[in-house]
Amino acid sequence: MKKQTGIRLFFAILKLFALAALVFLLYAYGKKAYSFGYQVVAQEALSRPPGKDVAVTLDNGMTGEELAELLEEKGLVRDAKVFYVQLLFSKEKHQLKKGSYLLNTSQTPDEMLKVLSRQEETESE
Repeated sequence: MKKQTGIRLFFAILKLFALAALVFLLYAYGKKAYSFGYQVVAQEALSRPPGKDVAVTLDNGMTGEELAELLEEKGLVRDAKVFYVQLLFSKEKHQLKKGSYLLNTSQTPDEMLKVLSRQEETESE
């Protein structure tokens, strides 16, 4: 009898540890997902006005991921993945025009996408 009780106790404790680990993982990933979602919806600019002007060139055939990486490299957005998701949800996602543009670190992602979807190119050529 003592052996069966010990085995049952062992499995009960094992189940509790597994449940605790599951709760911890759900909390950790939930917190991370919430933070990512908040960043996507918040549309925060990188800096306050007046910000810093940065020249960006959109090439023909550039993908959304490449654009997001470029803007992160140029210091215009904090996280390329967040910007890419913002691009996917924007109405400008299929209206981006190739060319050279002057963007500012005080612009929100939506403001940048509006500039990149027009023919407002800088005269750098």
